[in-house]
Amino acid sequence: MTISSETNQTSTRSGPNDIERSSSTFDSFDPLFLQSSDVPGVNLAQCLLIGMENYTLWRNSMTIALLGKNKIGFVDGTCKKEMYEGQIAYQWECVNAVVLSWIMSLVSKDLVNGIVYSSNAHKVWMDLEECFDKINAPRVYHVYRGIAT
Repeated sequence: MTISSETNQTSTRSGPNDIERSSSTFDSFDPLFLQSSDVPGVNLAQCLLIGMENYTLWRNSMTIALLGKNKIGFVDGTCKKEMYEGQIAYQWECVNAVVLSWIMSLVSKDLVNGIVYSSNAHKVWMDLEECFDKINAPRVYHVYRGIAT
C-alpha cells in the first residue's frame, strides 16, 4: 500500500518491491523466509543422487538439510501454494524455485533432464521416490539369509 502525499488516497501496488516488503515480515520459522545463504544451486548435502543404489542415503541427507533450512514442507507437501494468496503466493513460488534448484544441484546430470522442466518441488520429490525407493526383494532375502547363516 502506498499513500500519495498530494491526494491522500491509498492505492495498492503489485510488484517485486512489495514482495520484498511482505517477505521481510516473515520470521525465521516461516517456511517462506529466505536467509541470505538460501540461494539457488547451493549444495546442501555431499551426496549426489545417481539412482536406486544411493537413493535412501540421498533422501536422508536432503531431509536433514531441508529440515535445517525449514524448507521440508516444500518437498513433503505440507507447504502448498494453495495455502497462500496474492503476493505471498509469489513468495511461495520463489522459495519453491530455490528448493527445486537445491534438488537439481544434488542429482546426477542424467536425472536433471527430467527435473528441469518441473515447477513443483513436492512433485519432483514424489517422482524421485516413486522411481528410486524400490525394495529389491531378492536382495533383502539374501541379506536376511546371510544374517541367519
